[in-house]
Amino acid sequence: MPKEIMHKDEVYLSVSVAAEILGVAPVTLRRWADPKYQKAKGFELRVVRDPLNSRRFFHEGDVRKLAKRFK
Repeated sequence: MPKEIMHKDEVYLSVSVAAEILGVAPVTLRRWADPKYQKAKGFELRVVRDPLNSRRFFHEGDVRKLAKRFK
């Protein structure tokens, strides 16, 4: 399974890699993918899905920006 993909010249990380960077469980990160949750908590986390298998990938810049909020 790929750890990252390129989409529109930007890097997107797999759920496991993004969750590790953020220090949360993958299931938590999947919950955070909901736009309503993001709006309520005041952050943006862009998500793309692999068209072949529907796996989520999270925008690397958004993940790193969110990780700074936890430090």
